[in-house]
Amino acid sequence: MQNYSMTQGHKDLSTLIHQMEETGTPIELTQSGKPVAVLVPKSDYDELTKQNLSSWDSLMAFRKEVDIDSLNIDPEIFNERRAQENG
Repeated sequence: MQNYSMTQGHKDLSTLIHQMEETGTPIELTQSGKPVAVLVPKSDYDELTKQNLSSWDSLMAFRKEVDIDSLNIDPEIFNERRAQENG
């Protein structure tokens, strides 16, 4: 992560934003040598601020994104797990 002073950030904000977009690397802004803000790509911000999904919603999202058959999971593993839970 690169660091820039608030003064430099104010002066070169457009350049810093373009740099951050091109590299995907966050940029830290400092004031009197102390970190006060971070410029991050919008996709990173969205990931950091998204709501936590319930277990069920997470499973459903996973199933939409992943071809389950391509994982080559032996279905018997689920039967063993169910037997342990019910046993």
